[in-house]
Amino acid sequence: KKENLLKVKKFIGKRTLAYAAQTNSASGYPLSYPEEKNKSYVLKNVVKKMLFAGFENANNLKAKYFIPYAGYAKPYIKDKDYYSETFNPIYSNLTKLIKKVKIKNKNKLVNIFCGGTLSLKTGKVTYPFNYDPMDAINITDKFVRNEGILEKCDTYNKDFNTKMDSVEVIKSWLKVFNEFVSQYAIRFPKFYPETIGKKLRIIVKSQETEFMATIEVGSGKFLNDNSGIDKKFEIPENLFMAMIEKKIVWENFYTGYEAEITRYPKDNYNKGLLNYLNMFGYKYKNQKI
Repeated sequence: KKENLLKVKKFIGKRTLAYAAQTNSASGYPLSYPEEKNKSYVLKNVVKKMLFAGFENANNLKAKYFIPYAGYAKPYIKDKDYYSETFNPIYSNLTKLIKKVKIKNKNKLVNIFCGGTLSLKTGKVTYPFNYDPMDAINITDKFVRNEGILEKCDTYNKDFNTKMDSVEVIKSWLKVFNEFVSQYAIRFPKFYPETIGKKLRIIVKSQETEFMATIEVGSGKFLNDNSGIDKKFEIPENLFMAMIEKKIVWENFYTGYEAEITRYPKDNYNKGLLNYLNMFGYKYKNQKI
């Protein structure tokens, strides 16, 4: 935003600025969204847009460097191939995405990987020891798979085995979530006010059955199965119950790829609803009741 650009420019003065921005998806989108058919194409477009925004901000701020960061974590989800479908935001892959695109000051993008140190005076990047970024990613994967870490990931965790006995478990959670949103909206009316009125559906699935509940956020009304909705989460029974038992947080379903999610309509992000769900997830887990 313009006001933030002005604040940063004022702060910079004669300093050398390295502008840093995230350059990979921070959620399960689009991999955990069944409606997306060409997921690789969509994901690369998401990263492209993040790069464009990063270059725009770096240029507006007259930054000397643009440091891309984040997005190296990998999802290990049982019976899914998300690990191999994710985008590796290493420098060579990022530059490939924008190779044929005209962008001002492409040379601002820093070729840096986890553990690297950038000299603001010389622009040189150094590491404590030599390694190839993809080698590091692949070695980490072998470590996870061979050292018993994979079995501790949520979808592989055999300790998550509680059964759900009725749909009231979902409704009870949704009621508390709705109270949280309603109270927060009163205190902070400018915080995604469009969330009020959104229709959220949760489907909890096991091999034998499924339970479903749909709530209108704000009114707290539970809707029938044929009601139009804005967002749908399909969650495995053992993981939903692990969340209810406060062993994991709600964000694992979204950022952690552990649920399948559908948007209605397809292009409506519903950022406010997602933010509220993630915020409440931490509050719920930390409550003593």
